[in-house]
Amino acid sequence: KAVNTFYTIEKMAPIAKSCTGRFSTNMKMVGALNEQMEPITQSLSGGGKLSVAEVQIEKFAPLNKLAEELKIERLAKQSFKDVNISFEFADGRVFVEPFVVKLDGVPATISGSMSFEQEIDYDLDMDLPLDKIPGNLGQSAQGLLGAINGALGTSFSAGSTIPVNLKIGGTMTEPKIKSNFGEA
Repeated sequence: KAVNTFYTIEKMAPIAKSCTGRFSTNMKMVGALNEQMEPITQSLSGGGKLSVAEVQIEKFAPLNKLAEELKIERLAKQSFKDVNISFEFADGRVFVEPFVVKLDGVPATISGSMSFEQEIDYDLDMDLPLDKIPGNLGQSAQGLLGAINGALGTSFSAGSTIPVNLKIGGTMTEPKIKSNFGEA
Protein backbone atom coordinates (compact mmCIF):
# COMPACT_ATOMS: atom_id res chain seq x y z
CA LYS A 1 0.00 0.00 0.00
CA ALA A 2 2.83 2.38 0.81
CA VAL A 3 4.36 1.92 -2.66
CA ASN A 4 1.06 2.75 -4.35
CA THR A 5 0.54 5.79 -2.12
CA PHE A 6 3.99 7.40 -2.04
CA TYR A 7 5.93 7.98 -5.25
CA THR A 8 9.25 8.29 -3.40
CA ILE A 9 8.95 4.81 -1.83
CA GLU A 10 8.76 3.23 -5.27
CA LYS A 11 11.89 5.15 -6.31
CA MET A 12 13.88 4.75 -3.07
CA ALA A 13 12.82 1.21 -2.11
CA PRO A 14 11.49 -0.76 -5.08
CA ILE A 15 11.79 -3.92 -2.99
CA ALA A 16 8.62 -2.74 -1.22
CA LYS A 17 6.53 -3.93 -4.22
CA SER A 18 7.55 -7.50 -3.40
CA CYS A 19 6.95 -7.22 0.35
CA THR A 20 4.08 -7.87 2.69
CA GLY A 21 4.40 -7.05 6.35
CA ARG A 22 4.98 -4.20 8.76
CA PHE A 23 7.62 -1.50 8.73
CA SER A 24 8.12 2.03 9.94
CA THR A 25 10.50 4.75 8.91
CA ASN A 26 11.86 7.98 10.27
CA MET A 27 13.15 10.07 7.39
CA LYS A 28 14.16 13.63 6.59
CA MET A 29 14.21 14.74 2.98
CA VAL A 30 14.85 18.00 1.16
CA GLY A 31 14.37 18.48 -2.56
CA ALA A 32 12.67 20.30 -5.41
CA LEU A 33 9.35 19.36 -7.03
CA ASN A 34 8.51 19.29 -10.74
CA GLU A 35 5.35 20.71 -12.38
CA GLN A 36 3.37 17.59 -11.37
CA MET A 37 4.43 18.11 -7.75
CA GLU A 38 6.64 14.99 -7.87
CA PRO A 39 10.13 15.06 -6.35
CA ILE A 40 13.01 15.73 -8.74
CA THR A 41 15.09 12.75 -7.68
CA GLN A 42 18.49 14.29 -8.46
CA SER A 43 17.68 17.15 -6.06
CA LEU A 44 16.83 14.93 -3.07
CA SER A 45 19.06 14.79 -0.03
CA GLY A 46 18.46 13.40 3.42
CA GLY A 47 18.27 10.08 5.14
CA GLY A 48 16.78 8.11 7.94
CA LYS A 49 16.14 4.71 9.40
CA LEU A 50 13.86 1.91 8.23
CA SER A 51 12.65 -0.51 10.90
CA VAL A 52 11.14 -3.78 9.76
CA ALA A 53 8.99 -5.55 12.33
CA GLU A 54 8.27 -8.51 10.09
CA VAL A 55 8.17 -8.75 6.32
CA GLN A 56 7.92 -11.47 3.69
CA ILE A 57 9.65 -10.97 0.34
CA GLU A 58 8.68 -12.95 -2.74
CA LYS A 59 9.04 -12.47 -6.50
CA PHE A 60 11.91 -9.99 -6.10
CA ALA A 61 14.39 -10.19 -8.99
CA PRO A 62 17.62 -9.76 -6.95
CA LEU A 63 16.60 -12.53 -4.50
CA ASN A 64 15.58 -14.75 -7.41
CA LYS A 65 18.98 -14.16 -9.05
CA LEU A 66 20.75 -14.84 -5.73
CA ALA A 67 18.90 -18.15 -5.39
CA GLU A 68 19.89 -19.01 -8.96
CA GLU A 69 23.56 -18.04 -8.49
CA LEU A 70 23.98 -19.99 -5.24
CA LYS A 71 21.75 -22.82 -6.51
CA ILE A 72 19.65 -22.56 -3.33
CA GLU A 73 16.07 -22.08 -4.56
CA ARG A 74 14.62 -21.44 -1.10
CA LEU A 75 16.50 -18.09 -1.02
CA ALA A 76 13.98 -16.68 -3.52
CA LYS A 77 11.36 -16.32 -0.77
CA GLN A 78 12.46 -14.85 2.55
CA SER A 79 11.04 -13.58 5.82
CA PHE A 80 12.82 -10.97 7.92
CA LYS A 81 12.16 -9.86 11.50
CA ASP A 82 13.51 -7.00 13.56
CA VAL A 83 15.76 -5.46 10.89
CA ASN A 84 16.96 -1.85 11.18
CA ILE A 85 18.46 -0.16 8.13
CA SER A 86 20.09 3.27 8.17
CA PHE A 87 20.13 5.06 4.83
CA GLU A 88 20.92 8.38 3.24
CA PHE A 89 20.34 9.75 -0.20
CA ALA A 90 22.32 12.21 -2.25
CA ASP A 91 23.27 12.73 -5.89
CA GLY A 92 20.41 10.56 -7.12
CA ARG A 93 21.37 7.49 -5.05
CA VAL A 94 20.16 5.78 -1.88
CA PHE A 95 23.08 4.54 0.24
CA VAL A 96 22.51 1.91 2.95
CA GLU A 97 24.89 1.33 5.82
CA PRO A 98 25.86 -2.31 6.43
CA PHE A 99 23.01 -4.25 8.02
CA VAL A 100 22.49 -7.91 8.86
CA VAL A 101 19.59 -10.13 7.78
CA LYS A 102 19.18 -13.87 7.93
CA LEU A 103 18.91 -15.50 4.51
CA ASP A 104 17.55 -19.00 5.01
CA GLY A 105 18.70 -18.71 8.63
CA VAL A 106 22.26 -17.65 7.71
CA PRO A 107 23.40 -14.15 8.81
CA ALA A 108 24.30 -12.02 5.79
CA THR A 109 25.70 -8.48 5.79
CA ILE A 110 24.38 -6.20 3.05
CA SER A 111 25.63 -2.73 2.12
CA GLY A 112 25.77 -0.51 -0.94
CA SER A 113 23.63 1.82 -2.97
CA MET A 114 20.95 2.14 -5.62
CA SER A 115 20.20 4.97 -8.01
CA PHE A 116 16.70 6.37 -8.37
CA GLU A 117 16.84 4.90 -11.90
CA GLN A 118 17.03 1.45 -10.20
CA GLU A 119 20.74 0.75 -10.92
CA ILE A 120 22.09 -1.30 -8.02
CA ASP A 121 25.53 -1.71 -6.46
CA TYR A 122 25.35 -3.89 -3.36
CA ASP A 123 27.72 -6.18 -1.50
CA LEU A 124 26.47 -9.27 0.33
CA ASP A 125 28.80 -11.25 2.60
CA MET A 126 27.92 -14.45 4.42
CA ASP A 127 29.52 -17.58 5.82
CA LEU A 128 27.50 -20.35 4.20
CA PRO A 129 27.33 -23.53 6.31
CA LEU A 130 28.29 -26.67 4.39
CA ASP A 131 24.94 -28.25 5.25
CA LYS A 132 23.14 -25.38 3.41
CA ILE A 133 25.05 -26.00 0.18
CA PRO A 134 22.78 -27.67 -2.38
CA GLY A 135 22.99 -31.30 -3.40
CA ASN A 136 26.03 -33.14 -2.14
CA LEU A 137 28.53 -30.41 -3.08
CA GLY A 138 29.43 -29.90 0.59
CA GLN A 139 29.91 -33.63 1.10
CA SER A 140 32.01 -33.78 -2.08
CA ALA A 141 34.28 -31.02 -0.75
CA GLN A 142 34.75 -32.90 2.52
CA GLY A 143 35.43 -36.16 0.63
CA LEU A 144 38.00 -34.45 -1.61
CA LEU A 145 39.80 -33.02 1.42
CA GLY A 146 39.79 -36.48 3.04
CA ALA A 147 41.38 -37.96 -0.08
CA ILE A 148 44.03 -35.20 -0.19
CA ASN A 149 44.78 -35.63 3.50
CA GLY A 150 45.13 -39.41 3.06
CA ALA A 151 47.41 -39.09 0.04
CA LEU A 152 49.61 -36.35 1.48
CA GLY A 153 49.46 -37.23 5.16
CA THR A 154 48.08 -33.75 5.93
CA SER A 155 45.17 -32.59 8.07
CA PHE A 156 43.49 -29.91 5.97
CA SER A 157 39.94 -29.01 6.97
CA ALA A 158 37.22 -27.08 5.14
CA GLY A 159 35.68 -25.93 8.40
CA SER A 160 31.94 -25.83 8.77
CA THR A 161 31.33 -22.76 6.57
CA ILE A 162 32.43 -21.30 3.28
CA PRO A 163 32.80 -17.50 3.05
CA VAL A 164 30.65 -16.19 0.20
CA ASN A 165 31.09 -12.65 -1.09
CA LEU A 166 28.68 -11.36 -3.70
CA LYS A 167 28.63 -8.17 -5.74
CA ILE A 168 25.09 -7.38 -6.89
CA GLY A 169 24.93 -4.99 -9.83
CA GLY A 170 22.78 -4.32 -12.87
CA THR A 171 19.27 -3.08 -12.22
CA MET A 172 16.45 -4.06 -9.89
CA THR A 173 14.64 -5.82 -12.73
CA GLU A 174 17.76 -7.38 -14.30
CA PRO A 175 20.31 -7.93 -11.54
CA LYS A 176 23.78 -9.30 -12.22
CA ILE A 177 25.61 -11.21 -9.52
CA LYS A 178 29.34 -11.83 -9.30
CA SER A 179 30.48 -14.18 -6.59
CA ASN A 180 33.43 -16.06 -5.24
CA PHE A 181 31.16 -19.07 -4.63
CA GLY A 182 32.85 -21.32 -7.18
CA GLU A 183 36.28 -20.32 -5.91
CA ALA A 184 35.29 -20.81 -2.27
